[in-house]
Amino acid sequence: MYLLIGIVFGITMMKSETVSWFCIYEMFIFESFHKYGIIGVAFFLGVIMTQIIKRYKIKSFYGEAILFPPK
Repeated sequence: MYLLIGIVFGITMMKSETVSWFCIYEMFIFESFHKYGIIGVAFFLGVIMTQIIKRYKIKSFYGEAILFPPK
């Protein structure tokens, strides 16, 4: 399952040209918003998915409860 998710993630990154050296270069000289948009979407989805896991008590692939220890 993890291998399949990794392959799909890799193909997605290649197709969106996120792993291109030119795209990374443009990000560091602030000429392109492409990378910052991807980072922002990833952060937003991470927050949303964490809240969904906490609220609906979603379990892992192995049926174990996903716990978030308090900080």
